[in-house]
Amino acid sequence: MRTALLGRILVVCVLALVSTVPVAAVETVTLQLPYYHQFQFAGYYAAEREGYFAEEDLAVTISEFQSGIDPTAVVLSGQSDFGIVNGDLWSAWAAGQDLFLVAVIFQRSPFVLLVREDSPYRTLADIVEVPKARLVGPTNSTGQELLLGLKALGVDPQTFWPRRKQPEDIERFARGELDVLPGYVTNEPFALDRMRVSTRPLTLHPRRTMFPGDALVCHGEVWRAHPDIVERFRRACLRGWAFAVAHPESMVDHILAERRSANERHDRQSLLAEARAITALIEPDLTPIGTINRERLDAVAVLLREQGMPAAVLDKQIYRATHFADRWLLILAGVLAATALGFVLLALVTRDQHRSLAESQAHYRNLVELAQGYFAFRLRIDGTRMYPELASPSIERILGHPIEYYQHDDARFFVQLPQLARKALLAAARRTIADGSPLRMRLSLRHPQGGIRRLVVHALPNATKHGLTIDGICLDLTAESDAEHERRRLQESLQQAQRNESLGLLASGVAHDFNNLLGAIRGYGELLRPEVSDAQGTTRWERLMMTVDRAAGLVRQILAYSGKGLGETKAVDLGKDITQLVTLLTHGLPANVRIELHVEPDLPPAVLDPVQFQQVVLNLVVNAAESYEGAPGTVRVTLDRLGARLRLAVSDSGCGMDEATKARMFEPYFTTKRQGHGLGLAAVQGIVKKAGGDLTCRSAKGQGTEFTLLITPTDQPQSATGRYRTPTHLPADAAEILVVDDDELMREATGAMLEGLHYRVHTLASGLESIELLRAAPHRFAAVVVDCRMPELDGPTLVRRLREAELRIPALLVSGMMPDDALDGVLQLPRTRFLAKPYTKVQLQQALVGLFGDGASDGASDFSTVSEYIRQRKLPS
Repeated sequence: MRTALLGRILVVCVLALVSTVPVAAVETVTLQLPYYHQFQFAGYYAAEREGYFAEEDLAVTISEFQSGIDPTAVVLSGQSDFGIVNGDLWSAWAAGQDLFLVAVIFQRSPFVLLVREDSPYRTLADIVEVPKARLVGPTNSTGQELLLGLKALGVDPQTFWPRRKQPEDIERFARGELDVLPGYVTNEPFALDRMRVSTRPLTLHPRRTMFPGDALVCHGEVWRAHPDIVERFRRACLRGWAFAVAHPESMVDHILAERRSANERHDRQSLLAEARAITALIEPDLTPIGTINRERLDAVAVLLREQGMPAAVLDKQIYRATHFADRWLLILAGVLAATALGFVLLALVTRDQHRSLAESQAHYRNLVELAQGYFAFRLRIDGTRMYPELASPSIERILGHPIEYYQHDDARFFVQLPQLARKALLAAARRTIADGSPLRMRLSLRHPQGGIRRLVVHALPNATKHGLTIDGICLDLTAESDAEHERRRLQESLQQAQRNESLGLLASGVAHDFNNLLGAIRGYGELLRPEVSDAQGTTRWERLMMTVDRAAGLVRQILAYSGKGLGETKAVDLGKDITQLVTLLTHGLPANVRIELHVEPDLPPAVLDPVQFQQVVLNLVVNAAESYEGAPGTVRVTLDRLGARLRLAVSDSGCGMDEATKARMFEPYFTTKRQGHGLGLAAVQGIVKKAGGDLTCRSAKGQGTEFTLLITPTDQPQSATGRYRTPTHLPADAAEILVVDDDELMREATGAMLEGLHYRVHTLASGLESIELLRAAPHRFAAVVVDCRMPELDGPTLVRRLREAELRIPALLVSGMMPDDALDGVLQLPRTRFLAKPYTKVQLQQALVGLFGDGASDGASDFSTVSEYIRQRKLPS
């Protein structure tokens, strides 16, 4: 406080001289690194990138490590203004070298001896008798803590290790050929974790003194001649380190883009892991970055000297914030000492001290008592018991109870932890008490008001005159954890959507050609039916047709799941359709399973594809019936209103689903049935989604299942469903039909089916040729059957051109796959219908009958999907 007050008086005395001080010129300085570019030096890169050096009027050159360079020697020889060292301070000072300590960046040394997580070795003494063939030593002389530990055990560090570590030794350690691996917490643990090898560090020295790591140094003459440059450089570096610790991902990207070294092969994940380890070494949440702990330096020097190693700590060679001002302040104090102002100064100093003390107390009171997202605490160690002595009031909000609740019974806190977390915390606390290492843990805690709190505990042991305590803070990261969980959920949803899109692209790529093949197989199979007369041949023929239908149904379900199903959407009377569907399904379900149907009268229609709607009802009803697993049961089907929407509910009281099955029930090819391809519910979800509806499921193991489909009704007039009406006028015998399809097999099969229906047939493979033929002879053909997907000119475009030319020839569009919008507007044109491939001879005849009728006949479904299901169930096995 005296220094601060005298500094203010000095400022008053020299105000008149301030205007004469010239603006500081930009100083050029160099920084020598002891290793290749990596996150170990991110703070200096940040100071350069963020302009902190420039703000201090410094132009800094950062030199990467080169073979044969000793950073300490480079600084002492004047080749570099600043350097980074980690183990030469005490010996350099003992040798009288003029090395000045500017800042300690790493409060703890990164050097470790690693053993496997399940290794019996805990301390350095445990490995003294390990066979030499299973040991390797450090690559260099770093790690005073290791040297001291070996000397304390009476072991010569120069002869203990059989050889130095080589790059291939990490693989040998992973294979179990080595018991101990020297390294750094910033590198080897992450590399081994990638190999699925869990590790932990050995305790190197029985004393609790922590050895600092990387330190920023300069030549003593630089400090004495240019203390302002050192001060500015130190300030910029510490700002850079604060930025790097707060923005690790940004600095990792910067290193990969601008500071990548030709000698190191880091990827983004390894640099992020290094960033986390280095943040733990810096300890920014416990100690201001750059802090020089004089007591720790002295303690290390004592340990070194006890083992006969040269070590010294020189006060004049250690940075102090007041050093630059002290020279002027001492001169001013000498001038003022002879005056009566000394009494005034004493009074002012005393007043300032009280004020500063009050401000400091207020500051810490605000930190401790007004905390929201964390609470500070102190645990007192009494034998084997940890007694909660102090805590911020925010402990009640975070843990659920005030500090008095836990003081009454210290076991109450552990009751809120899961069993594994309880054991891990106790083990970590014992290690902290035993070796004085910091305690850092993530915990999940049950809050008494419900829910799980995600916590992070940071603590350090502290020896006081009243005994050992553990002081720390507990951060509440529940909101951040929930946000991360939501981010992962959204990412999984995105990945699922991408998988769906990929499946849709696959379906659209193969469905057309595959359905052409199935159509040709079915067409020629039906043409062969009259030639099969015996019972065995008839059964085999029916099996062939059933296989074709199953393949076609599988393609339809894949298309439905991907949202690319074929069909014609229209306003459908769901009540009428579902009544007919349930009537048909009654004949296809097991005899001991009955259907209860409840349909609210006078429901408005909904716009959807009737064929796909019957597939939804079929899958849901059949799944409900099969849930009884052969036992008697009832499937309840309800169609009614729910607010402004129509609700279709299908429920049962069968076996139900557990949570794991519910989580995957809509995945394609996931099934719990012995026979099934797992596309039923996936297709249902795709159909409902494409129709703009919502599908929900409520189920529990052994308590049945209910699927609920909500869909918005329409104001469009209803379209009749059911079978085609018989037209009043059929075309004359031997009427000629034009078939246009670029697939030869499908073209020939369709022509043969039409000839079997007593039509004359003319076939073409090109849409352009067909439109020229129709324009030249507009009355020659009774109808045209045209494929939707053809090169040069597709079916929908051909029909549009015919109608634009006022040619009213009936047109039947057929396809195995079409984009969602390819048929928009085409099916509204007069005398135009659509038929999906593969189709039967009967379906082709019905489609033509609809075209040749009075023009108003509807092309809706004839419940072929349900009929095929019933037919397959009744075939002999």
